[in-house]
Amino acid sequence: MRRTRVLMIPIIRGLKFLLAAELQKYGRLQENEIFLGSGSARRSADVYEIQGSSPTGTILFIHGMSVLGNRDPRLINVCRAIATCGFRVIAPYYKEIQQLKILKKSITDIAGSIEVAAADPRLCGRGSGGKVGIFSPSFSAGMCLAAAAMPGIADRVSAICTVGTMGSVDTTADFLLGQHDIDDFGTMIVMYNFLRYSTGRKPALEKALLTAALDNGHRRIVPELPGVMKKMRPADRKLFEILRRNPVERLRHWKIVKNLKGISRHTLDQFVTIDRVAGIKAAVSLIHGIDDNVIPPEESKLVFQRLKEHGCPVKLTLTPLISHGDSQISIKMIPDILRLASGLDYFFRNV
Repeated sequence: MRRTRVLMIPIIRGLKFLLAAELQKYGRLQENEIFLGSGSARRSADVYEIQGSSPTGTILFIHGMSVLGNRDPRLINVCRAIATCGFRVIAPYYKEIQQLKILKKSITDIAGSIEVAAADPRLCGRGSGGKVGIFSPSFSAGMCLAAAAMPGIADRVSAICTVGTMGSVDTTADFLLGQHDIDDFGTMIVMYNFLRYSTGRKPALEKALLTAALDNGHRRIVPELPGVMKKMRPADRKLFEILRRNPVERLRHWKIVKNLKGISRHTLDQFVTIDRVAGIKAAVSLIHGIDDNVIPPEESKLVFQRLKEHGCPVKLTLTPLISHGDSQISIKMIPDILRLASGLDYFFRNV
């Protein structure tokens, strides 16, 4: 009995989080909107914490490329579940990320949020040492890792948890653009952001790519893409259809983009996460669904290896429990549940 208890202690908060997120029962939480920073850097943020309780640490939740930004119901559920574990959760809003733009500016914006939150004693308690934890999914997770490695920011971060992070825009795009049966949302985001470096600026084509992504993201019953396509010139419409259906043609354009020199390649290099993590001082928990159809688990493996090379404390958890929204929990899944809880608790213990 004592042996079982010792094994369970390190995952208890991870299990508590999973239970709260699954049942969507969080206890008495207090939620309010605040503003981080000042002037042009001022941004809104939602705060979640247990009502009448002193949080054990502060966690910044950096939302992914959701069309609903930090007000996505799935994100809100995760923030509430984290707060149930005794943390203050701050979820800032990033306009460009919500607009599905992959920009270097977003990395510096995230770094600014870390700096402001960690320096504010009202948000980051005395026992925190002026540090915050970071929790983020997908494309934004890679941006968070890059931000957390920046000089002056690395000392402000205690722990990082990424879910389905991008290790490199090059390999992620190779995966997304090279598949026949693949996630349309992620494919359109990559082409919307980077295809211009191959084709030149084509506003109508870019609008069609963005509209296709938004139709998917909003799950529109009546898609807006057909109306947009009717207004396109025949040549642009034909190119869009080819790119949408032909992975060979997508990869041909992507090869041109990858081989660019100068400023364009420098822009891409900002999102080669594995080359930007050397300065991280925080403990990192990398969680990835083994069947992730947007960013493959090999991306987290790349980040894991690079962090290990730099001597960073890091834990990698690959799980079948993510990307299966309709799965029913069964007795066979208990080992996977415990592994996922361990990966989450590794993050919680280091915040």
